[in-house]
Amino acid sequence: DRRGRITALFDRLADLLLIHNDVGDLERLLRTIRRLTGPEDRVIRENVLAIEHIVEHWSAQPFVDRITSHLNHDEFPYTPSVVAICNLLSRRAVPHIARVVGRVHDRGVREKLLRIVKEKITGQQRAVADLLRDADRQLAHDLFQILAKVEDPDDVQYAINTALENPEPSVRLEAVSLIPLDRLEMYRPALFQALSDFTKPVRSKAVHLLARLPTKAVAQKIFAVISGESFKDYELDEKRRFHAAAALTGYEVSYWMERFSTSGLLASKQSEQDRHCAAIALGIRLHRPAVEALTKEL
Repeated sequence: DRRGRITALFDRLADLLLIHNDVGDLERLLRTIRRLTGPEDRVIRENVLAIEHIVEHWSAQPFVDRITSHLNHDEFPYTPSVVAICNLLSRRAVPHIARVVGRVHDRGVREKLLRIVKEKITGQQRAVADLLRDADRQLAHDLFQILAKVEDPDDVQYAINTALENPEPSVRLEAVSLIPLDRLEMYRPALFQALSDFTKPVRSKAVHLLARLPTKAVAQKIFAVISGESFKDYELDEKRRFHAAAALTGYEVSYWMERFSTSGLLASKQSEQDRHCAAIALGIRLHRPAVEALTKEL
């Protein structure tokens, strides 16, 4: 069709310009295309649709990757034109530009590309958030600065949930740290997931936030970690944190009374830590029957 022929023609023009490294001319071509409507500025709908089709076609990943491929070359003179071209593309290009940011070393260029992402992210929030699944620490941090401020809280939640799948612990920690305190219930599944993370900082942040949700379900989930096989290998400060959170969320006091009373003569470091954590939990719960037992320890 006519639109397809026009697109093929401009594809050929772009290809020739890029082969000869005429990036500045490509920028001027794209600016010209953006201004075209019809003769004597008369708007011809068919022309407008063809122009939109060309720009949308060039906003796909192959074109974005191609025009940005030399941004890390020290002697590359067309960086301003590449940034300008990215800015002239449609919103479809936003997630591809965001991915390019992770490959660019120059902080100034990164900032300019991130500004484009921020300004054009509407409608592309989840496509950008999908990058958090495997982004490195710096790219994830940059994207979080944008995604944490989008209007729809569901999009923010999607970004945080996606980041929790990232293999980099620092990315998961930042994701948990961005959970808004006034929406903890909404994030409870994500916090339950983070509670079993294989790194201490992520677990600690998750249990700290869950301690603010005093419900039976939360208390039971925290206790499930406490009673798990791997919990014995946690450091004492983290054990204290989990026991305190379980107490704050309402887990049964009888468990800690039993742990504190039956350990009796300290048979091991493990049992000593159990009694220590039980004492903290009993103190948090202000359990009167525990006062006598705790006093004997003084």
